[in-house]
Amino acid sequence: MLSATFTLNICAQSLERSVIASSGNSFSNATAQLDFTIGEAITTTLLGGSNLLTQGFQQPNNTTTGITSFEKELLKIEAFPNPTESQLNLRITTETEINFTATVYDITGRKMNMELKDFAKENYATVLNVTNLSAGAYFIEIVNNEKQQIGLVKFQKL
Repeated sequence: MLSATFTLNICAQSLERSVIASSGNSFSNATAQLDFTIGEAITTTLLGGSNLLTQGFQQPNNTTTGITSFEKELLKIEAFPNPTESQLNLRITTETEINFTATVYDITGRKMNMELKDFAKENYATVLNVTNLSAGAYFIEIVNNEKQQIGLVKFQKL
């Protein structure tokens, strides 16, 4: 009678975040933190109120503690044609009356000289002339009278 002993090794994957890059660093002071990786494509982090939108493979540690609700100001934002060369149609559909400000930002978060302040009841539509913008990605941020972000839409300028 033959007997054998087997050892079973079980290995699992770890979901720990890590970056393999040629260089990079992290700097911080009392008011800001800068983390970067050499060779990473251009990315951005947008912060509006308590909302944080970031991209890229080097992410900050972020803990979600709640869900922001926009029950009073449910809206739908459309920006077309997207991508565009000269004109962007902006349509905002809402269930309630709102006063809003729509501001255009470039991918780095720099405010462009394009801002709309208006009032919307059910359907709002306008045409933005984007001819003077450089080719690239842009965001239109919609905020209410309390300066709370209630919408965000991205568009591409060719």
